[in-house]
Amino acid sequence: MLKALSKPFRHFFNVRFEAINGEIKLVQARIDSLHADLEESSPAAGSAGATSDSLAAVTTVIDARHGDLLAVASLLGRAVDTAVDGVDVLLDRTDPGSDRFIGDALTPIVVKEEGTAEPFDPAVRGTVAALGADDAAIANYSASHLGWASQAGYWFNPPISVAHAEGGVRIGDVNERIAEIPYVFAALSRLPMGSRILDVGSTESTVAVSLASLGYQVTALDPRPYPLEHSNLRVHVGLIEEFSDEAPYDAVVLLSSIEHFGIGAYQLPEADQADRVAMRRIRELLRPGGLLVLTTPFGQAPTTDLERTYRPEDLDQLLMGWDVVERSYLTRASAVEWVRENAVSDLFGNHVVLITAVKPGG
Repeated sequence: MLKALSKPFRHFFNVRFEAINGEIKLVQARIDSLHADLEESSPAAGSAGATSDSLAAVTTVIDARHGDLLAVASLLGRAVDTAVDGVDVLLDRTDPGSDRFIGDALTPIVVKEEGTAEPFDPAVRGTVAALGADDAAIANYSASHLGWASQAGYWFNPPISVAHAEGGVRIGDVNERIAEIPYVFAALSRLPMGSRILDVGSTESTVAVSLASLGYQVTALDPRPYPLEHSNLRVHVGLIEEFSDEAPYDAVVLLSSIEHFGIGAYQLPEADQADRVAMRRIRELLRPGGLLVLTTPFGQAPTTDLERTYRPEDLDQLLMGWDVVERSYLTRASAVEWVRENAVSDLFGNHVVLITAVKPGG
C-alpha cells in the first residue's frame, strides 16, 4: 500500500520540480553568457550597462522560479514518505479486514507517532494554533489532485491553493487559472445566450457548468467523465479527434488543455502532432466565423511528461488556418502574482499565452 501510494505522489511533485528546474537551467546558461559579455564589454561603449540590466532582469526570473519551488514544496507540508505513511494508516484503519478497523470510514485518522493513530477530534485540534504536522500533511494531501476527492473525480484545479503546516495556514500558490478563466468568459461574452460552445479538456474545471449556468448550450468533452450536471450541459467522454456532432459550434474553448495532447499525460495516447490534429478537427467542428479561445504555456521551458510549452514558432504553426483577433500573455511575477502583457520580450520565465481566434469564412 505504501509503495503504491508513494509512487504517484512523488511523480506529481517530481514533474513540477523537473519543469521548474529545467527553466532554471536555461536561465543559468543565459546568466553565464551575460557574465561573459560583461567581462568583454567596454564601459565607454555603454554595452556593459545594458548587459548588467539584462542580468538583473534574468536574476528576477530566477527569484520567481525559486519562489515556485518553495510554493510546490509547501504543498507537501512535510516529507512525502511521512505524509504517505499517515495515509497508509488511515486506509488500514478503514479496511474492515484490518485489526485496526475503527468501523467509521468517514472518520479521519492521523498519525501521532509510529504505530499509533487516533480519530481527529475538532474540539481538541480544531484551531489553527493546534494544527499539527500530521494533520497538516493529510490536509495538504486531501486538497491536492491526488487526494480522495480527486480519486472520486471531484477535483476542480482551483486557481488558489493553501498550504497547511504545523501551527499555521498560508497561501501556497496562485496559478495561471486566476486570469485564464476570466479571460475565457470575457472572450465568449460577445456571443448571444444560447450559443453552442464546446469545452475541450473540461473534467478538472468548472468552466463548462458555469457557461451552461449563464445560458449557453455547452458540450463538455474529455477522455474522463465530467462530474457536474446542468440542463444546458451535455457530456461526451472521448478524444477530440474522434468526436463528431451534427450541428456546428459557435465557439470552442481550449483552457490549458492543448499542451497535454499526444505526450502521454493523463493516460492519453502518445502521438506525433496530436495537438495539430486536434486543432484541425476543432476547425471542422466550428461554424464559419466561430470563435476559438485558447490558453497554453508559452516560452522556452522544456517539455515534460505532463505538458509542452509553446515557443513562438510552435504557436504560429499551431494557429495556421486561423485568424487571430487577440493575443496577449500572462507572466508569473511571483508565487502569488500574474501580470498580463501585450508582448513577451524574454522567453525565459513562466508565461501563458491567451488567444482569441476566428475560423475564416464568417
